[in-house]
Amino acid sequence: MERKNLKIKSGKFTFKPFSEEDISPLYISWLNNKSYMKYSDQRHVDHSKESATSYLKTFQGSENYFLAVFENHELLVGTVTIYRNLNNDSANIGILVSPDKAGLGFATEIFTILLEYLPVELGLIKITAGTCELNSGMISVMKKAGMEFDYRISKEYKLEGKYFDNLVYAKFF
Repeated sequence: MERKNLKIKSGKFTFKPFSEEDISPLYISWLNNKSYMKYSDQRHVDHSKESATSYLKTFQGSENYFLAVFENHELLVGTVTIYRNLNNDSANIGILVSPDKAGLGFATEIFTILLEYLPVELGLIKITAGTCELNSGMISVMKKAGMEFDYRISKEYKLEGKYFDNLVYAKFF
């Protein structure tokens, strides 16, 4: 099966494959913002252009996607990862929105667009996303985008010496 090239455009957002040109000092600063990334495994890495380039290369030749999200075709405001399970027609998505856009509804808008577009374009019957049980912002985003609680993975996050559950939400098509 040939990997489909995704180029999503909806309203103020344009999604396109993340590229080396998108690895800017600003983008690296998002990844290195330990407070902002406190619910992400990215907090365990000191990021650089080299580490970001290495991560980008993991998507080459795979069925997975790493997308850059632009506002008004020019300003990078986030990224999306799509990890596909081809055998089961499902995918798990992750999102990173620029810290300066946090709390402004961008994540909900982006998630909603993905949940409308991806099932049709990729033939998916299920999309999942998960987060630490403490991440009320992301839980709210998933619910507002139409996802429902699916399952819990016990003690998957270690924060400040304590363990917390990963809550996985899903939408079926």
